Amino acid sequence: MKNKTARGDQGSGHALSGTNLERAGDHNQRVTLHAIRVNGPITRTDLVSLTGLTAPAVANITKRLLQENLIKEAGRARGGLGQPPVKLVINPDGRFSVGINVDRDHITLLVLDFEGQVRSRLSREIRFAPFTAAIFRGDLFQRVGLLDEEFGSYLEDIDFGIRCSLAGFTGIYAPQAVAYHTGSATLGRWHRDTVQKISRNQLLLIAKHYPPKWILRYGWPVFIAQSLWGLVALRHGAAIAYLQGKLEGLRRFQQTRGNYSVKLPAILERSENELRELQQLTGFDLYWKLYFALT
Repeated sequence: MKNKTARGDQGSGHALSGTNLERAGDHNQRVTLHAIRVNGPITRTDLVSLTGLTAPAVANITKRLLQENLIKEAGRARGGLGQPPVKLVINPDGRFSVGINVDRDHITLLVLDFEGQVRSRLSREIRFAPFTAAIFRGDLFQRVGLLDEEFGSYLEDIDFGIRCSLAGFTGIYAPQAVAYHTGSATLGRWHRDTVQKISRNQLLLIAKHYPPKWILRYGWPVFIAQSLWGLVALRHGAAIAYLQGKLEGLRRFQQTRGNYSVKLPAILERSENELRELQQLTGFDLYWKLYFALT
């Protein structure tokens, strides 16, 4: 039985070579599929000429490809005598592939359809991640330091994120990874101790990282943010704990003062812009809607 080598793909510079030998179905299917990908829309008659396979072989292969949703019909060719032949093309939804590009400081994830077209792209750096849903390299703690025990519980992960950002380290948001965390499982939601510590640590973050004259530049946004959070605490019956936390934070403010970095304003501005963009995508909740409206 004789093999035939087909003409080169139109514009590809490669030759297609099918075989009529038995037990060569996988090879012939790959050749036929490639011919459709490169030359489609294409008729079965043209596939016979292009691949060197027999007409029955092409008919059987294309039938199988249609059943597997790898190709689809795309109308009929016009002109000529008799019934117009059916044209075949690649089915873009037949298969999907995922491509990952790993760079020094971020990862790009691509989802491609069967035609090689990009269907989805995800690449997002993050600077602050809750410790309840994050994985860190061990050497990061050696380079940035451990969690600051001055904060105790709550917002110590935000302090760590700020230190990472100032040192030039960022993280990657991976929505395909799922973490389960039961919030406030120890004390319960809006427990007075929880509210008091959060309220205190909000001021300790400012004391540790903000510039000496922070109130001139950040005073109004901080006032709005703290006032809104205080109203939420009041709504949940925790206003006293909120005020107690603020008083404790003010008492410890000076002793918590850290070294201000000139990199901080750009980090804060970028993070706030990302918050605004995410809220626009998902729909503003009341807190952020009021915050951005007032600041």
